Amino acid sequence: MKKFILLILSSLFISTSVFADETNCRVWGTDAVATINNPVDELHQYGSGICVFAKVEITEAQTKDVNVVVNVYSAVDNHLIGSGVARIAKGHTTPNNGYITIECRGGKVGDVVYIRLARASCQ
Repeated sequence: MKKFILLILSSLFISTSVFADETNCRVWGTDAVATINNPVDELHQYGSGICVFAKVEITEAQTKDVNVVVNVYSAVDNHLIGSGVARIAKGHTTPNNGYITIECRGGKVGDVVYIRLARASCQ
């Protein structure tokens, strides 16, 4: 019985999101594609932290909110140094201001980073 319940739960999780870790990925259940417009960028000082501004968009507006998980990797050693979620409201193709701010740990201002989409799903 436990295996059956775990199988159902895992299939539900898989069916509600698309994993990528690339510069674009399909939004689950649609023909829309989420894209990162600045796949290589530099870290910036923002307030008291170090961050990157990820420019995220989808190819067509959706009838439901779309969440896009964004990962930031160090270009030096390819380690994950930051992660964030871009929430794109229904009827829109970008987050509120066109980008999201992701705080990064383990880097310094000016370091080159790779920005990748981890997952795109509709709520």
